[in-house]
Amino acid sequence: MLDVSIRLGVLNLLADLQREENLGVFYITHDLATARHFSDDILVMFKGEIVERGAADDVILNPRHEYTQLLAEAAPNPEKRLHA
Repeated sequence: MLDVSIRLGVLNLLADLQREENLGVFYITHDLATARHFSDDILVMFKGEIVERGAADDVILNPRHEYTQLLAEAAPNPEKRLHA
């Protein structure tokens, strides 16, 4: 895994290429927070089967499949606060 700063640089480069060159990117990750930021559409696979697909915000904010729900719960949420 790349460290955070290098990873961000690579993702920004890909985003620039998407805009400037009309490039399509197939990005595979378990990190739904990054996928949401980086993607227009998201497809979720579980055990080799497609279990959910749709617009990034719809899939992440309203996950229907149990596996998508688990991935969404695992994603960092800056709005959640730790209670001391």
